[in-house]
Amino acid sequence: MKIRITVVMLAALTVAACAGLGTPKGDRSLERNGEAFVQLQELKSQLQAQGKMNPELMSKTQQQLQEQESWLGLGDYYYLEGTQYFLSMAAGGTDQANYEKAQHSLSLSAQYYQDLDEEWLEAQSIWMLALTNMRAGKPEETCGYYHKTLKLLKKPSGQLSEFNYERDKFQAPQEYVQGVMGEACAIYQAQQAVAKNSQ
Repeated sequence: MKIRITVVMLAALTVAACAGLGTPKGDRSLERNGEAFVQLQELKSQLQAQGKMNPELMSKTQQQLQEQESWLGLGDYYYLEGTQYFLSMAAGGTDQANYEKAQHSLSLSAQYYQDLDEEWLEAQSIWMLALTNMRAGKPEETCGYYHKTLKLLKKPSGQLSEFNYERDKFQAPQEYVQGVMGEACAIYQAQQAVAKNSQ
């Protein structure tokens, strides 16, 4: 009898554990409310004005967002952090340290936005990854992120339709993305096709 009860209990615990695996923890709210989001806005203003953010405020904000498990807040935070590393990067593939940091932070940002199914925001992070790889002199990765950005912008899902682009020069985000990188990626892919056919 004891053995049977133990087996039943173990089975019940296993089912409960498996059920829990399908429900990731985290705050999925799309509202930017509270102190941490006020601080994120301050960090964004610092980045736009100075190209860098206050390290102490960054650390404080990151800790608060991690404690709150705010997916939107963490996506926003890592986007700003990755952009800061991008702005600090030297061009031409000579700055591996900042490249790797930017790549890591922006990938985290894109993942949080993807988990929220906010494809406008995900596209913004993926586009920054394209720009980061372009500055690092990595054409294959650049064009991969470029095409992924276009795919996300084709018919993006989500409630937060945010994507930064030069609205005075372009009518739509897709037009902006293609204007910045489309010709370069088309040339690169044509060169790759020629090289492949000549082998």
